[in-house]
Amino acid sequence: MPKYFAVQRAFRYGGAVLGEHVTNYSVLVVEDDANMQGFLQEVLASEGYSVFTASDGQEALTQAFARTPDLILLDLLMPTLDGVTFCKAVRADPRTQNVPIVVVTSLNMQAKLDESMAAGADDFIGKPFDVQDLIARVSSMLQVKHITNPRERMQRYTLALRQLRPPSSSR
Repeated sequence: MPKYFAVQRAFRYGGAVLGEHVTNYSVLVVEDDANMQGFLQEVLASEGYSVFTASDGQEALTQAFARTPDLILLDLLMPTLDGVTFCKAVRADPRTQNVPIVVVTSLNMQAKLDESMAAGADDFIGKPFDVQDLIARVSSMLQVKHITNPRERMQRYTLALRQLRPPSSSR
């Protein structure tokens, strides 16, 4: 079966269709909290993604280089290798330099989030998060993963994300 074999599927988010196809994309979930790791794995697998996990930064780096995922969900506070150092290592290696990285963190420190974005993260989601928002962000990022120019990727990602979210009601 080809890696991107399309499976007919529609997602609904408040009545808006999130996507017509889910492909066999692979997602590396880097999370040291076993409960959160299992939850993310279950949510993504139920949406049709192939998910593999790592519980620390060094294990994640080994897996990323060996398997080259289509997307990485990354916690910043990790044992053995923190998320910022992980981002820098992923961006420095030709095998993984264009793999999108979405930080999923409970950190509320703007400096640390800025540091992770400067190190190569493409987006971040704060914990706790809305599951539909997570799915929309993953789907949107995967739609634009082939774009290697960071500025263009972010512009296209923002547009894709807007299309997947329902319009906000103005009062």
